[in-house]
Amino acid sequence: EKVQIDLHEGWNKYLTGSFPTYMDARNKRNAIKNAYNFNGPFVVAYNSGQRITVQEALMITHQKWVN
Repeated sequence: EKVQIDLHEGWNKYLTGSFPTYMDARNKRNAIKNAYNFNGPFVVAYNSGQRITVQEALMITHQKWVN
């Protein structure tokens, strides 16, 4: 998969994938965590190229939080 590096608040963050729903992104995060025993993968959201909170993305897209 393609990996993009994003410098955010002084940290290099590695991004992969673009998902239509939060549940799809969450499932990918879990798969990465399980496959690579990688601590700390998380879901981020963007709107028109600008980083926003996941909560904002859920409100914009009328989706519900999924644990």
